[in-house]
Amino acid sequence: MLPPDPSLPSIPLDVVDEILQHLYPSGVFHSDSYADFLAGKEALARCACVCRAFQTPAVKVLWREQTLTNACGAVLREFTFACVKGPLDADDEDGDEGDDDDNEDWPVGIDPDDHLYTYNYLPGPISPEEWSRFKYYAQFIRVLRYTLDEKVDSSVLFYLHQHTHGEPLFPNLRKLEWCQAVPDLVSVISPTIQILCLREESGEEENYCQPHELAYRTRRHALKTLLPGILGRMPDLQELEIRPLHHEGFWLQLASLPGRRFATQSIRVLHISESLDVLLSGALPAISTSQNLHELRLDVLSYEDDAYPPATRREWSKASIRTFVELRRLRIEGSVSETATLVDVIIAPELEDIELHRMAHSDSESSGIPALLRASLHTLGTRNAGSLRRVKLVTYGSASDMAFSELIRPLLPLRHLDELDIDDPAARVIDSSAPTMLAAWQMLEKLSLAVMVLSPERLQGIVRNCPRLKRLKVLRLSKDFPLIPPVTSNVSDAPDSRGIEHGLEELCVVSPFKVTEPAGITAIARFLNKLFPRLRPERCVDTTHTTDGDGDWDRVLQEMANLRLSG
Repeated sequence: MLPPDPSLPSIPLDVVDEILQHLYPSGVFHSDSYADFLAGKEALARCACVCRAFQTPAVKVLWREQTLTNACGAVLREFTFACVKGPLDADDEDGDEGDDDDNEDWPVGIDPDDHLYTYNYLPGPISPEEWSRFKYYAQFIRVLRYTLDEKVDSSVLFYLHQHTHGEPLFPNLRKLEWCQAVPDLVSVISPTIQILCLREESGEEENYCQPHELAYRTRRHALKTLLPGILGRMPDLQELEIRPLHHEGFWLQLASLPGRRFATQSIRVLHISESLDVLLSGALPAISTSQNLHELRLDVLSYEDDAYPPATRREWSKASIRTFVELRRLRIEGSVSETATLVDVIIAPELEDIELHRMAHSDSESSGIPALLRASLHTLGTRNAGSLRRVKLVTYGSASDMAFSELIRPLLPLRHLDELDIDDPAARVIDSSAPTMLAAWQMLEKLSLAVMVLSPERLQGIVRNCPRLKRLKVLRLSKDFPLIPPVTSNVSDAPDSRGIEHGLEELCVVSPFKVTEPAGITAIARFLNKLFPRLRPERCVDTTHTTDGDGDWDRVLQEMANLRLSG
């Protein structure tokens, strides 16, 4: 055995990996950090070049996330960029109008960078040396993306697969993001993939903004028909985001295998976008055959009445949708009536977490919001009384007033609820009984009421009725807060008559409010410090809502911190 090279550093390899990953963190990089992103890549490249001990760890980080174009272009010498003449369409500003009619393909001008219609290709087979180089670097790729900005001709994948002998091009791939409707997906999949995102960024942007072209629709149709075989070749697939298939037939073929089970039973997280009709007649019957589904997100695509008339809607049977035995999380985004329908048909006896994001699309629907809300929440309150832990309700475009207590009453049977989040303009009438009703949820730890104006009395009522509460968010503090009397030291003023400190750690307000007198700032700060000795001012800043104008909440938080420092 050779003695260790004294010139090599003695840093543990796991520490080296951690350092290098900080130079090039994973994820999408935004423009404001692009300079740091490039500097980190340059540092990693230097590490790989100048230090033998750092070479493999640096290359692993540099190649961890790649686009298909970069992965090929970095190692294939003949990976060629080309441009093509645009369509001669008078309505297309990017077309090459005025060109010679006999010129069908050659682009106008000589600078490829001036052309919108470009692609990359290989002019011929690659050498064993190039394949060896590609194979070496491909083994480090864990995340591969094929974005809308890329156009890689099928010849590239064809020539690469001449050397694979049936093995995958990317043998250690964990996540694949495929944002184009092209069946070349079959050439890059690997049995090691755990996350597959077949994302539709924007239907109008695909295929050079020509989604109705026959050749494009043919490729898109081929991709949809190949899905059963594609999913069946990924036995470790855990998460799947699938673009709209727009017809129940494509969904039903995913469960047409022997035993009528979904194409892959390993999926635990599924995100789909379809119209309500396709969901009911095809998607839900198909995915309900998946035995291990843990999380389901449904984005309902809505159509104008004249574009999708009732006469064309599919027939469906509620009995065709099986019980989702293992489902724990459900998120639905659609109109109020669509979400109510889906809550009714999706039976998940062990459901723990539900989010309903609802939009009122018309005045006629707005008038029926209260009844629809009560119906869907009543279903949850009776069907999942023993399982639900988290409920989030968000409604957009609603114009109907509804008492808050009336909204939450169907949820009172949820005795194990520990998180409630309501952002619903329909419930802006907050009556005096609301804090008392919260006593039904003794396990509640997080409460977000983005429509509630919080008075000192309501705050004390919430505290008394929610002894385990740690995080509270409201619309704003009422004008009564600056007028509260000086805080006394009597134990009876504490939220618990036994003198037990309340454990609230976070209090956030969505909208700013103004306090005209400095004494008002101090009064609010003293009141909150007395009521919540465990409150952490640095965590009391809401980052989920955008507010207009400046408020005095930051001043209150600063005064709370100052009072604690002064003892």
